[in-house]
Amino acid sequence: MRRILRRKRHEVLPERPKIMCWDLDGLLIGNGKENLSEPALQGLWTDGFTNVVTTASPADYAEAELRKRELHHYINQVYGEILSGEGKMYLPVAANAGLHPVEHCSNLVVIGNSMGDIPVDISAVFILSDNPEKVAKLIRTIDAKSGFLEGYFGSEPACFVKTAHSRSYDNVKIPVFADKTFLEYLTKTH
Repeated sequence: MRRILRRKRHEVLPERPKIMCWDLDGLLIGNGKENLSEPALQGLWTDGFTNVVTTASPADYAEAELRKRELHHYINQVYGEILSGEGKMYLPVAANAGLHPVEHCSNLVVIGNSMGDIPVDISAVFILSDNPEKVAKLIRTIDAKSGFLEGYFGSEPACFVKTAHSRSYDNVKIPVFADKTFLEYLTKTH
């Protein structure tokens, strides 16, 4: 089965990589929606997207958790302990993928279940959600020919609110899609 999926993936790989940076705890695992993680990751991986895990936890912990759940087949790389004093850093992911700074917003999406997951060192589309299935559908919706930023401005998905976050230390505006259901949950619990 994996051989068929690899063949299909190879046929649709984009010229420039399209990187999905997934948070681990509270998004892919540990939130009661783990059963949605494998189909979401597998579908995006088969469609030619590159899934990576970006976590504040140590990389060996993340790799072990992914293996335990058989998710490692759809993850190209794990980046552990990617914190700075301000939040999470994604420049190493972009650099390893060979993305130029002008490609960050068009070829890299950050997905997390907390505003603490928002990129502090690059500009990229950020998706706030705890539901991998909804995220995968959104990614396919915003995958425009010239990149995710064009998709951000061109779409109005029903399950998400489109907004922007202004980073406090440099006032750079980060395009954000926030899962409406998850926002309601966050509002009630905080």
